[in-house]
Amino acid sequence: MDLILCATKNNKNTLIRIYPEIKNKIYTLKEYTQNNNEDLIEPSGYDIEIYRMSVSEIEKCIDKLLEKINIKSEEK
Repeated sequence: MDLILCATKNNKNTLIRIYPEIKNKIYTLKEYTQNNNEDLIEPSGYDIEIYRMSVSEIEKCIDKLLEKINIKSEEK
């Protein structure tokens, strides 16, 4: 694998503990796409507005991810 993306720092840290040999390939989605060390919004248990905010946040990250992947593939 070339890249592993996680929703939260806790997910990332768990994977690094299990697979320390690939720690340089493990990022949170926001870290990789926005150079931001915050977790994605966890909507579970909240009202519909929080779910909408979460979806919007993920969509923005995915858009940036696609741009970043496309740029890297063009460089090869």
